[in-house]
Amino acid sequence: MKNSLVNNHRLFPMVGWLTRGLVSKMTSFHFHLEIYQKKYPVLYLHDGQNVFTSGFSLSGMEWRLDETVTELIFQEKMKEIIMVAVYHSENSTNEYSPKHQGNEYADFLINTIKPWIDQKYRTKPNKENTAVLGSSMGGIISFNMGWEHSNVFSMTGCLSPAFMVDRNEIVKRIKKSKNIPNFRFSIQNGTEELEAQFQPSITKLIKYLNKKGYKEDSDYLYRIYDGAYHTESAWAIQVKDTLLFFFGL
Repeated sequence: MKNSLVNNHRLFPMVGWLTRGLVSKMTSFHFHLEIYQKKYPVLYLHDGQNVFTSGFSLSGMEWRLDETVTELIFQEKMKEIIMVAVYHSENSTNEYSPKHQGNEYADFLINTIKPWIDQKYRTKPNKENTAVLGSSMGGIISFNMGWEHSNVFSMTGCLSPAFMVDRNEIVKRIKKSKNIPNFRFSIQNGTEELEAQFQPSITKLIKYLNKKGYKEDSDYLYRIYDGAYHTESAWAIQVKDTLLFFFGL
């Protein structure tokens, strides 16, 4: 048994916006003929500079996502997956905000990035095998993608999601919405500094989602990590719970 990580670095033009990088990693461990026929679930990630290597991260820290996924697969705790990390731009705060350019960013990921990935790799392209994951502002756009595009994403991961931005716009919208999209989601947060400021909006959203009939530990994963800060190193620990909830064996 061996570990093979296939990396692709590509500049991807986003019409009208900045060209950005894309990193894709395929985790695969069995070198025999069957591997060439196998297809994989796909996990899309925002803030792609931060998830695989500290060398591109503005904070100098990373999620260590490739190491964590490799470890869980070796331990036979999760499925093999393809990870697609889309780099953020200098305008990521607006791009990840549903009130501002979030719809345009979602359209870019769904109608430009995803078809290219599905054509290039042996993916399972259906919604049941497609997930999206992000932290902070990436967490809010991930949840919004699941809520608005549950026909594409059946799983959305939100690490320390910034639901409070734009005066709790997404919280108020979900409360008023008559829709009950069929998707699974994870919401995880720490307790220190900025995390504590995020918690009231998270608590409100969870309450509204419960009223709509979503059930904890079946429809969604909700975790609060005592002592955790708003950092890549914290998310590197917390993301394991997300991976097991979405892709666990």
